[in-house]
Amino acid sequence: MDYFTQIEVLYSPALLKPLLKDVANRYPGSTFDAVVPKLSVERLGETKIIEVSYADSNPDKAQLILQKIARGYLEYSRDQRQSELKQSLKFVNQELPKIQQRVDLFNKALENLRQQYGFFDPTKYSENLEKQMLSLAQQRQSLEGDIAVVQLRLKALRQKLGETVALSQSKSYQELLQQFQVMEQQIAIESARFGPNSPNIQLLERQRQNILPILMREAEQAVGNQLAAAESELQITLARYRALTKADQTLQRQYKQLPQISRQYNEFERDLQVATASLTRFLQTQESLQVQVAKTMCLGNCYQNRIS
Repeated sequence: MDYFTQIEVLYSPALLKPLLKDVANRYPGSTFDAVVPKLSVERLGETKIIEVSYADSNPDKAQLILQKIARGYLEYSRDQRQSELKQSLKFVNQELPKIQQRVDLFNKALENLRQQYGFFDPTKYSENLEKQMLSLAQQRQSLEGDIAVVQLRLKALRQKLGETVALSQSKSYQELLQQFQVMEQQIAIESARFGPNSPNIQLLERQRQNILPILMREAEQAVGNQLAAAESELQITLARYRALTKADQTLQRQYKQLPQISRQYNEFERDLQVATASLTRFLQTQESLQVQVAKTMCLGNCYQNRIS
């Protein structure tokens, strides 16, 4: 409230008439029209002080009127201030649940993305994908050389022994080989998400190792001991190569999707930061307004006691 408005309030009938009723009981004739001409309200220079004076031949009457005006103005100011503070507090209380809801919404959206794609940091996940794809390319290149060597050795053995039976005709062997290939593919894909030393990867590694001796026994039963080692080695190497190829295709698709996922993740993260900052400000404002309301009530009572 500016000084001009404060002075207008001190001169207003709404403030003075109720106060002068008590004065009139003690000093008849102390009406609004009779008191206002003798009342002076002005600001002292450039200070924040408003001086109120009243000229009357009876000093007791003048003192009583000034006390009534001071108390009335303080009560008016307190009530106005409390009303403004309570309105502000009401607005803050209404907005807080909405802001909290936005914070919860963006938190949930981020958590859903993390669970869906298995990462906590898109940048780190991108780096892991690149490393894993490079590793897969190197492993496949190495396996291509291994396959060529084993195929030549197997061909020589077959020509020497005259064997024509192939492991592809063994149903039980092919079922085990399919399990091995699936595990190999899972290991390659999950390593990009959790790292090679994670409990999930170690469990899959153990399961894969457990299948290898079973594959060898099935191979021996199907083609005999002499060809079993070479035939099984070729089938396992081919299965590993196919698994790594499928894993690489999966990682390539994920890598292509990553820019869009990262943009979405970053947008949710920015929205969450903005909403959280807004929530913090509103909570601080709520606390500040509550304190101000309490102080205003206390100060009003203190001023009344000093004036009375």
